[in-house]
Amino acid sequence: MKTTNNTILITGGSAGIGFEMARLFSENGNQVIITGRNPERMAGAIARLKNTSAIVSDVNDAEDVEKLIARLNKDFPTLNVLINNAGTANYYDMTVPDINAFGKASEEILTNYLSIIRLNERLLPLLTQQPEAAIVNVSSIVAFAARANSLPTYGASKAALHSYTNSLRIMMEGTPVKVFELMPPLVDTEFSAAIGGAANGIPPQQVADDLLTAMQQDIFEIHIGRTAEIFKNFFPLSPQAVLAMNGKLPGPAQSTNEAPIRAALEAHWLASAAGDANAEHDIYDDDAICDYPQSGERILGRRNLQALRSHHPGKPSGFKVRRILGKEDLWITEYTITYQGRPAFTVSIMEFRNGKVVHETQYFADPFEAPAWRKEWVQVMAGVI
Repeated sequence: MKTTNNTILITGGSAGIGFEMARLFSENGNQVIITGRNPERMAGAIARLKNTSAIVSDVNDAEDVEKLIARLNKDFPTLNVLINNAGTANYYDMTVPDINAFGKASEEILTNYLSIIRLNERLLPLLTQQPEAAIVNVSSIVAFAARANSLPTYGASKAALHSYTNSLRIMMEGTPVKVFELMPPLVDTEFSAAIGGAANGIPPQQVADDLLTAMQQDIFEIHIGRTAEIFKNFFPLSPQAVLAMNGKLPGPAQSTNEAPIRAALEAHWLASAAGDANAEHDIYDDDAICDYPQSGERILGRRNLQALRSHHPGKPSGFKVRRILGKEDLWITEYTITYQGRPAFTVSIMEFRNGKVVHETQYFADPFEAPAWRKEWVQVMAGVI
């Protein structure tokens, strides 16, 4: 996704994460529009930003939203990026009698979930007219793991947004609209002050920087700071679960057109087992990308991939393919590779184009930290520390 020469709408853009995103994108050659409910705060934000317009608007107010849509279509017809950043949170103990948990949860669900569905729906006709477009939904680490003692229902609203974002991403396949989800941990902003953001939160600038990098790399689920740690340790296969639920994971090959890919894969794994580096890497496109989400590593290009594997300090003493599943251009191999007498259970997910692998993702059954010896050939994936 290009990150310059865009027209970007950021809801809740007058402070915190939203302001830092507005600052970063406006300084990188984009036209930015921010919205918010407080006119004074909006005026203060605009005074510190370049290439930015402000529209006072409440995402929870249906009339305000309709006015916003009309204004955007009239004055910003090239709008191609929507960042749904506006949010609210209630910090309370839901076991306290008469705390009005229902009212607090209703407010959070409206702001953090339902208002985003409405704004996305109303702006999709404009976004789909653009050559390239994006929707960024800002959720949270608590979409994965609830913080029950202080944010009991906020987490539920962000979990709902996470699920909706996965659905939207799948439904927008084949359109110009890419769907990203930004999942920060605790951030040092006024929004998080009540739960220790100043003492324990990461800077909002880091969130904005990681979003920009992830959009450049088309990393659609962006885990920042501690979110990356939680995801790596407890949820590494959740994206594949979403694919499986929606019939996107491949089954056995059913078409004769897929036979050459299966044959190439079998040759690839045989060469890997035999230690024939040239034959092993013949399957990859010159510009192939290989990701290791558990260690946060990305390898760019067949040359770097082959060089890295050729410099592995240990040689495998065993290699066994357990099964290969595939359909069309998406193929999965489960295999076991043994180093120093210890088997490593591995899953390789390969995406093909014109008979060559353009993207591979590897997962391991055991935790996998980035080995120091690989640094020469890898990059750090956005959102992973």
